[in-house]
Amino acid sequence: MLDLATTWLVFPALLVLTWAGLGLAAFGWRRDDPVAGILESLVLGYAGFIALSQVLVWGRAGTVLFLLASSGIAAFGLRRMWVEIAITRQPTGPADASVARGHTLRPLAVLPVVFVLAAAPVVASGSATFAGYTQLGDTAVQMLGAEALATVDSSSESESSSELVTRAYFVGSGYPSGALTAMAPFSKLLAQDVAWTYQPFLALGVVMLAAGLLRLSRELPLSDPLQVVVAFVATQPGLLVAYYLQGSIKEVVAAALLPALALFVSRAAARSTSEGRLAGLLPVAMVSAALVGVVGTAAAVWVAPAALMLAVLAWRPIFDNPLKALLAVGMAALLGLVGAVRAVLGLGAYLDVAGTVTTTQTELGNLLTPLRRAEALGIWLNGDFRVPPQGLAGDVTMLAQVSVAVGVVLGVVYLLRLRAVGPGVFLLVGLAGMLIISAFGSPWADAKAYAITAPALLFTGVVGWVSVRSWAADRGRLLAVPAVAMIAAAVVASNALAYRDVSLAPRDRMEELQAIAAQVDGPVLFTEFDEFAKYFLRDVAPDAVADTWRLRPPAFSIGSSMPPFGTSVRAETLDRAYLGEFARVVMRRSAFAERPSSMFELEHRGSHYETWRRTSGGEEIMASIAAEFTPSGSKVDCARLGAVVEELRPRRLRWQPRKPVVQAGFEQVPASWAVEWNGLEYRPRGGGEGRGAVRVPQSGRYEVWLQGSVGAASRVTVSGRSVGTASGRLSEDGGSELVGTVELPRGRVSWSVRVEPSVLAPGQGSWNRLVSGLAFRRVGAPPPVRESPASDWRQLCGTEVVWVEMVGRRTR
Repeated sequence: MLDLATTWLVFPALLVLTWAGLGLAAFGWRRDDPVAGILESLVLGYAGFIALSQVLVWGRAGTVLFLLASSGIAAFGLRRMWVEIAITRQPTGPADASVARGHTLRPLAVLPVVFVLAAAPVVASGSATFAGYTQLGDTAVQMLGAEALATVDSSSESESSSELVTRAYFVGSGYPSGALTAMAPFSKLLAQDVAWTYQPFLALGVVMLAAGLLRLSRELPLSDPLQVVVAFVATQPGLLVAYYLQGSIKEVVAAALLPALALFVSRAAARSTSEGRLAGLLPVAMVSAALVGVVGTAAAVWVAPAALMLAVLAWRPIFDNPLKALLAVGMAALLGLVGAVRAVLGLGAYLDVAGTVTTTQTELGNLLTPLRRAEALGIWLNGDFRVPPQGLAGDVTMLAQVSVAVGVVLGVVYLLRLRAVGPGVFLLVGLAGMLIISAFGSPWADAKAYAITAPALLFTGVVGWVSVRSWAADRGRLLAVPAVAMIAAAVVASNALAYRDVSLAPRDRMEELQAIAAQVDGPVLFTEFDEFAKYFLRDVAPDAVADTWRLRPPAFSIGSSMPPFGTSVRAETLDRAYLGEFARVVMRRSAFAERPSSMFELEHRGSHYETWRRTSGGEEIMASIAAEFTPSGSKVDCARLGAVVEELRPRRLRWQPRKPVVQAGFEQVPASWAVEWNGLEYRPRGGGEGRGAVRVPQSGRYEVWLQGSVGAASRVTVSGRSVGTASGRLSEDGGSELVGTVELPRGRVSWSVRVEPSVLAPGQGSWNRLVSGLAFRRVGAPPPVRESPASDWRQLCGTEVVWVEMVGRRTR
């Protein structure tokens, strides 16, 4: 509970105060419109914070310097505000009296509301974790990058591992890191792991988006309540919320910066003097630098149109005083380059890395198919943004999208009539960026652009329908109110479905990996397919053999090969020389987990993982053969074993007998459960009870393992007795959860799994939740490793074994 309070209360409060202070240091306190002043200070401070972090955060010393600099400037800004408020504490007129009473600050209440909604999927789970687990493995890379940028110099040297490959990806290249350098320092200050502050930082990005939208809405002749409605709805487009819930940090922060960019372009153009307009370039440059730091050179698709529109809107100062204009533009450009220094220095390396991914037309990333452009309109009545809604949900989605599109047309007309520069620039910049990327980018890049542009389209669409009241009086109200209500309801429904299907990381399992890293020496081999293991084991030089982020290419035993991506690797299938490169092997506990080799002994068994330590000495293991495991048994290929013995002529054979395991699939499931392509796994939609039976070969006490990636509470019953319940146990590759032990008689035993989703709890959906049945394993120590002369190899034919090793070379 303390971690939850620290990450979701203390951490956000410190950042918001710092951002406000940074902005106030530049703007000061606005007596004429405190709401506008606070919003401008927040969004400028947010952008300045990111740009400053790009300049200073280069290893530990840079992190400390950044904390001192940002805190010092923020303290000055907050002190400045306090002094100015104290000077004007006694109201001198009606407007000041209103400020003194605090009535005009009420629109700001939308910001904490937005934060609470963004926090709800994580906080409602009761655990300070992160979203997007099993959904977007890139988040683990972002976490590693944040950790590395704040603690490691590019020249540092240590043992090679998958974690160091990732560090080089950030520290040694120009990969966009603005959001990461901004997030990590205050995490370190509060002694919180980046993994637990990751989601709160994203939530604050959504809040900064709301702040920018609320400030833009104040440029329109709308009442305070309508400004709040417009800003709130536009902050919640379904696609952007989906990206937030899968941990897409660059897209969320970029979306938050676009309203600020449009706002300061508008403010620069609205200055009454040439000097004022030229001075207004500096906030534009600051936001542009932050945007470049966050998304790299791709920011040009938004910054360039914004700069062009600013030049058109503020052309007079250029001709009034060309020299002064040139000087101001040069200063703004210099400020922008300084803020974007990391992206500029690593431009070549970044283009080499990212060019193919962002432009290849077949690059889908984690998409299933290219997204429809209509999804950028903010409505998507499906918990998975990659899958089109079906049936009634599809019809309602299309109707709501059409309503938003009509609203956008009405909004464009309204903004042109008002000559509302800020909202107009926001829409044009967003559309320009989206169209440029969709014309040249990959489907993966297109989806990112749709998510970043979605708030602009939704903002304009809601404004368009609200504007109907101004030209159609009572009839306009009859049109506007239902249209806005339908759009708002569809947005809320989209996000409720996303909330239902959110994928939260099992914090206890991640913390167990952290504990292992704190207790052992590396290098460590990790065999499960879990893309976050390389982050939580980062301090012990991990190689995640099933992951692509590794340095040592895996080698396999005779007859075994690398399984498809996304599949865990059975440790017994790995070549013994390859295993010998590691001091430890960390394996996920399951009904089928066995000793990886005779070279390793069990060091620790936790709730979720086993740690095996390599022993010293011993005879050479020439080769090994892993048994072929099937539900009906685990037997070595006898012909292959004989051929290998004949070829290598070992002295002895060493093998691990397999502990008996009985596996049972479902025989009866509810009609709502969707069967997977393999016919063995089910997605338990809507809950219900699946039943099966197992034939127990020998009476005794058995461990009961629930097979699958478990979301909603799943209660296991065997022979009418409740054994245990598992919930919130997602796994990237299948999974196996120990739910309890039970005494079983010999013969046929019935069992059931009842899935009981909660209406209010997050992550109760079914898109990545799979169950395939139960596995029963005898309680007790596993059989010891056995040896025999190599000439007796035939006795292993038909024997239940895990692996067979060829030990000691025999002289001819």
